Amino acid sequence: MSLESIRKAVTEASKTEASHIISAAKRQAEEQLKKERERVRRKAELLYEAQARIIEEDYARKLVQFQGRAAKTLLERRNHRLRMIFKEARERILTWPQREYGKIMQRLLERAAGPSCGKVRIHHQDREVFVGVIEAVNRGRSPENYVSFDENSVLTEQGGFIFVGSTFEVDQTLITILDEIERELLPAIARDLFPL
Repeated sequence: MSLESIRKAVTEASKTEASHIISAAKRQAEEQLKKERERVRRKAELLYEAQARIIEEDYARKLVQFQGRAAKTLLERRNHRLRMIFKEARERILTWPQREYGKIMQRLLERAAGPSCGKVRIHHQDREVFVGVIEAVNRGRSPENYVSFDENSVLTEQGGFIFVGSTFEVDQTLITILDEIERELLPAIARDLFPL
């Protein structure tokens, strides 16, 4: 074998070996590139999901806060409107004719006093009405069970009375009566006035 043949054989063997090495390196590089692309894609996907979750949570929190503020505002408006309704009811009752107002006060006083004697605290503007009310309540009672005005104490606001017996006291002022009615009826009134 000549030197030229040996050189040719070594060159061909080297080229073949180099071709195998290059092919293996290309396959390895392609696999590594494929793995790196997949890793980057997964990382980007996880980052996207994390950011999307943060944004969703932030907007969910903001939505809950907004709904809370809106509900509070609505509740404040409802309560204000209900207070206005009961304020107007009190004002209307105070403008009723004396006879009608007196009949209602008489029923309330009869119920509050029962068979007991006692004093009635009123506002000075209601005195004229309550003169007739007390006379009507005392009709048919024995003198020891009479009801009379409490001359030592008066109410600061017009409407209704406070009955003071020997062992008990009954508040039948319009403010108290309307507050009790409001407390009892508030859920139903709110539901009827402000359906959701």
